[in-house]
Amino acid sequence: MTYIKLKVDEAKIEEIRDFYECEYSENPSNPYLLFQTKTDDGVIVNAYKSKNMFTIVFSGEKEATISEASIFEDEEIIMASLTEVEENKNNNEDNRLNGYKDLTSQIGSDEVGVGDLFGPLVVCASYIEPKDIPFLESLNVQDSKKMSDSTILSIGEELGKKIRSSVIVCSSKKLCSLKDQGWSMHKIMANLHNQCHLNLIKSNAIPNNTIIYIDQFESSDLYFKYLVTPRPKESHHIHFETKGESSYPSIAVSSVLARYHFLLSWNKMEKELGTIIPKGASLEVDKCLNSLLKKYDRDFLEPYIKTFFRNYQETKYQ
Repeated sequence: MTYIKLKVDEAKIEEIRDFYECEYSENPSNPYLLFQTKTDDGVIVNAYKSKNMFTIVFSGEKEATISEASIFEDEEIIMASLTEVEENKNNNEDNRLNGYKDLTSQIGSDEVGVGDLFGPLVVCASYIEPKDIPFLESLNVQDSKKMSDSTILSIGEELGKKIRSSVIVCSSKKLCSLKDQGWSMHKIMANLHNQCHLNLIKSNAIPNNTIIYIDQFESSDLYFKYLVTPRPKESHHIHFETKGESSYPSIAVSSVLARYHFLLSWNKMEKELGTIIPKGASLEVDKCLNSLLKKYDRDFLEPYIKTFFRNYQETKYQ
């Protein structure tokens, strides 16, 4: 299955709609779908609108899909926008959208900030229903690591308003306190994921049999062993999978929302410290840390830093 996803303006959308002689969609469950049609050679054409953003998606057999999209856009742009997804004969056509394994109602959770010397650890859990998929398509939601910070900041607020979610921003100061109590990072992460699940389920009318997907960072046995509060009801089966953001839309959404809140915290931190701070824990981060240590007292700076990182520990002996 080949997908070609193009960002267009309103005039181009109208041109395409006129070409196919489509009526506007009046499906209340898919408010972001403008129109859809299927060509004689099997290419499916969907048009979406979100705020002032318009997206047209062509999907079908590769040559036919490229040929259809070429009616409206240059070949260079089309080839740059092309995605091929290997078909799984055990899944229906809808379940191949974006390569996801499951498009049924689901909860998914992910975290951001584990490997950053500065800033918080942010965990998010989201609840997705099939009717949300066109909206996610319209925003081109995917694994947040494949999206720029500017894109995430531009769609994060809208995504958070539409999708039911729970976010916990765990400050560096709180992380350091838990580490001082003997908690490992995996224990901290497990309990933050679990609390997000509980908060999300408590605040929303989510069916008891809704599956929970977690972007795996630990074995299932250790995950449950780490929990200090009860897990959600056992009717909520929990499935762990590495690189889950590429397999389940709920995890993809959570990765974006977690990073959105992480970036908001990061921008606030940079404003308070009066400097641009590189992410991660590289040599560039070390240089920034040393510069800040010359400018501020450790007592002032430490609430922004995961002080258990090697980068910071080594500065104590310089």
